[in-house]
Amino acid sequence: MKTKNIKDSIENASSVMVPLSRRPKSMRHEYEIEYRGIKIRCPSLDAMKRAVRELEHYVPTDQEPWTSNDLVDFTGRIMPRQRKLLVFLLNAEEPATDEEIRRELQIPNNRALAGILSGVSKVALALDIDPRRVYKQATTYKNGLPERRYSVTEAFRRAVENHGFEESSEDIPEDTSGA
Repeated sequence: MKTKNIKDSIENASSVMVPLSRRPKSMRHEYEIEYRGIKIRCPSLDAMKRAVRELEHYVPTDQEPWTSNDLVDFTGRIMPRQRKLLVFLLNAEEPATDEEIRRELQIPNNRALAGILSGVSKVALALDIDPRRVYKQATTYKNGLPERRYSVTEAFRRAVENHGFEESSEDIPEDTSGA
């Protein structure tokens, strides 16, 4: 049995010997393509073709359509403050800052806001719905401080337009638990 030179292999955490490529990096061929706004880099043309076939059926999570049943189940289980948050985000013309949301929901700090957002996520997950199908969060930095902006996804907005959602939060009793 021929033994491998240690210079040609590396030992990984599972103690399996993995051969290293002997070709210089400059001689390797990589294929890169932008497909529906996603950059794909593959080591071979066959790998690229497989990736494109897979992506033809790919729908980003935040664009995955909602069924009427999913929307009814989800909105029927969320708590009053969670509903009020979603109503606010649905009515906002642009993504809302954490400060705007806190002021609207009359909550004292981002910790309370995190509890409300966590509740939205937990309800979604309990129904096997990815929370990224409900709302998006983006963080930017202004003067070195984080500024978070929140919005509902376009798929959630379309579902509300198509299937309805009780948007009146005025009849919702005030929740004093902070979550």
